[in-house]
Amino acid sequence: MDRYHKVRAFVLAVQRREKDISATLFTLEKGKISVLAKGARTLSSHRLAALQTGYEISAQLYQKNEYFWLSEAQTITPFLPKNSLGQLSLLFFFSELLFRLLPWEEVQPQIYPLARLGFRSLEKGQVKSFLKAQINLLQILGFGVEDGIIDKFNKGELQACQLLLKQQFEEILEGSLKSLKAFQNKI
Repeated sequence: MDRYHKVRAFVLAVQRREKDISATLFTLEKGKISVLAKGARTLSSHRLAALQTGYEISAQLYQKNEYFWLSEAQTITPFLPKNSLGQLSLLFFFSELLFRLLPWEEVQPQIYPLARLGFRSLEKGQVKSFLKAQINLLQILGFGVEDGIIDKFNKGELQACQLLLKQQFEEILEGSLKSLKAFQNKI
């Protein structure tokens, strides 16, 4: 087994510790993985800037047993919303969906481009493309899409479509999405 891996990934979640960062990445090559960036919060580390939710990064990993250590990270595409709290809330919503729906360490080559579409369309304010990414995510993962969602999407009732998508995701996850609680009035 090769111990060193170069991956392309989206940062889904980040936990900061005293000097380290623990992050969940959705990689093209390895699927969803957890990595530890030792010393990433020190002044001399260049990895901190890349480890932001929604960023697409190129990373060098070292694997020992079942653990991944992040040795290098460079931003490929940052998530730069146009100062919109709504966009940020949807960023955390979409990241949480991927975090909670995708299995650990299972390669998902058909979902990676969908994640890119979701993050980029969200950043650019392209609501219809963002909704389409969510619809395709449900279909690819085998959950199917409720008829009302497709109906609202086709009629251009985008806010109603997003609400129905949120409800279907919460039914699948058997609980509410934590990311939306802080932004309840912004969606």
